Amino acid sequence: SASALTPGRSQNNIPPSPSAAEAPSEIELLRDARWALRQAPTRALELADQHARLYPQGKLTQERELLAITALVALGRRTAALSRGASFGRAFPASPYQKQIGELLR
Repeated sequence: SASALTPGRSQNNIPPSPSAAEAPSEIELLRDARWALRQAPTRALELADQHARLYPQGKLTQERELLAITALVALGRRTAALSRGASFGRAFPASPYQKQIGELLR
């Protein structure tokens, strides 16, 4: 009967917790960081760091690190950029972003 299906259906339709609903997606965070890079590199770096906290094993980790390194270079924080670039190289030795990061850090 239909009433026998109702409990299972209601369990599947439980809304996400408020914190999950409010958290921006990986793509949203990095899109916003990319937009902020030229005008507000500090904001871009904040968004990249927020991404690292929310998605430590995210699918867009390499993109995040590229944005963060770019923001650090734009802010004149060369030592931090070099350190983050070295960490990136160890974590992703075969990354297609290696060349771009190398050029940024020259």
